[in-house]
Amino acid sequence: MGCELCGKEELLFKAIVEGTLMQVCKNCGKFGKIFAAPVSQQNKKAQQKTEQVFDVVDDFAQKIKKAREKTGKTQKEFSMELNEKESLIAKLETGTAKPSIQLAQKLEKLLGIKLVEEQMEGTVEKRQKTGVLTIGDIIKTK
Repeated sequence: MGCELCGKEELLFKAIVEGTLMQVCKNCGKFGKIFAAPVSQQNKKAQQKTEQVFDVVDDFAQKIKKAREKTGKTQKEFSMELNEKESLIAKLETGTAKPSIQLAQKLEKLLGIKLVEEQMEGTVEKRQKTGVLTIGDIIKTK
């Protein structure tokens, strides 16, 4: 994998560019603040990353409605406590809207139920230059 800005295949530095953590070459490091030593490409290619994928359970609607009713709160009271719109709570309880992972975790904490589960765990290898789209591929620079 090359620089996330220009795509060059060389030593990469961890840098914050426009508020985003990126791995950039020395040249592109001037657009942000470099804060970590370079990562060699050979070591990086040899490493495999373990990725955890989370998803919301299929029966989230019934679980949310049942847990809310157990607390004795109306949808309006519950939405105010959760700091979300009442219409969103109604959609979640009918299953017409699926909560994001962050919202599901918020609901888990508030209702004491399990809504998020790990789907699969495995190794993920980064694709070579041929399949990686970088910002440099999209933006034309001088």
